Amino acid sequence: MYRYMVGFFSVPFALGPIYLFPDVSNDNSAPFYLFLSSYAIGFVMAMFCTYVFPLYHCPSNPLLSHMVSRRKAMNKKYQIEGESADLAYGMENLWFNADLEPQTLWVNLGYWENATHSSQACQALFRKLLDESGISSQRDVSIVEVGCGCAETALVLLKHYTDQCRTWIGLTISPMQVRMADSRLQKAQKAAALNCDTEYRIFHADAARPETWNEDIHRRVKSLKNPWLVAVDTLVDFRPSRKALLQYARNEIHASVAITDHLVVENTSILDRMKLWVSFRLLDTPLRHVLSRQQYIDLLVECGYEAEKISFVPYTERVYAPYSQFIDQQGQRWQEMGEVNGIIWTFRWLAG
Repeated sequence: MYRYMVGFFSVPFALGPIYLFPDVSNDNSAPFYLFLSSYAIGFVMAMFCTYVFPLYHCPSNPLLSHMVSRRKAMNKKYQIEGESADLAYGMENLWFNADLEPQTLWVNLGYWENATHSSQACQALFRKLLDESGISSQRDVSIVEVGCGCAETALVLLKHYTDQCRTWIGLTISPMQVRMADSRLQKAQKAAALNCDTEYRIFHADAARPETWNEDIHRRVKSLKNPWLVAVDTLVDFRPSRKALLQYARNEIHASVAITDHLVVENTSILDRMKLWVSFRLLDTPLRHVLSRQQYIDLLVECGYEAEKISFVPYTERVYAPYSQFIDQQGQRWQEMGEVNGIIWTFRWLAG
């Protein structure tokens, strides 16, 4: 708890110069050096409280020392007949038995209609998008997926939709995700024994800025037949905005779009706006990137799409609250390995 208290007081101290001095971004300014020094002080204090204090319990092993300090905290928290539980062991063995080679690498909020686990919900959301957009009922579709992560969606297409999707091109800004996804895609394509006209490729590129793509990407996406731009819970994070990508999709590759995204309700209360601001700031996403329904329609029309062909499928009740419940349940296990109350509280607050 003490390290969180230190962080609570040190972070405002470190970030204060940003708000007090407009020229803090100038590397030669005094506020800039004040920012660096104050941030360094806060960082050192947090590291000291995190590692030095626990080393008192077990100097030879920082991990075990953290476990010992956690166990002492649990002894104070849990009591038996009014006395300390005096737990000889907690559930720290979960650290050593955690599966560090996950079967799936999904990252989205999911569609929780029948799902009981995050991986099931994430796949359900993608398949729901394919159904609602009509992609699943077509043949020989080409998909350009932006923000594709580790290409879990491509693996679903390879397993269930090869007749519908012959070509998949994924773009991600993370080189690590490209390496991970590329090896998994190669294995999946070999296992599926696909036809020679089926191609699934992933590229490292900033999807929000098509002007930075290399010539190979431009050539490939412009030669696609029946192209669709697909984005699953990712456009809200695009910098500086979604506009350049949507304009490129409409004007350069003449693609239809299938998107899952966060929308803000118009005329929300001050409290709800505060909740949204805090939640998306924790995700490093400016609230101005979260559009309303009408703003989204206006943006798509501005990019060249026809308003009468734009449709929305609301599914809020099957996303936020169930996802929060899942995080809450997972948190009961996570708490046995560490303190994650802040994460659980944030999702519960957003869902409420």
